[in-house]
Amino acid sequence: MAKCETDCRDEIYTVLNKKVDKSGLWKFASVIIATTGVLWGVVSLSFSENAKLRGQVIEENKKQVVDNDKRITANALQIMKLTTIVEQQSKSNESLVKEIKDLIKEIKK
Repeated sequence: MAKCETDCRDEIYTVLNKKVDKSGLWKFASVIIATTGVLWGVVSLSFSENAKLRGQVIEENKKQVVDNDKRITANALQIMKLTTIVEQQSKSNESLVKEIKDLIKEIKK
């Protein structure tokens, strides 16, 4: 190669223009851009599908929490009713025991 007499830019551009086909360069650039676009579309589609699935899972979990809260409330009410029944039964048993003792005293007299 010959030495440049100037800063060589013009000569480099001339050599490159002769050796590089511009239509091939544009084809290469368009392939890169198209490939990037397709990959971007596939990735964004995947993320949107995952987001939909996560949303559905969250809604199902909320429904389960509400159902569990209803069950817990129902169980608490049943426990309160059973506690009240047990207390009333024990009071009734105490009064019956007193009446039986009184009857036994009356019979012994």
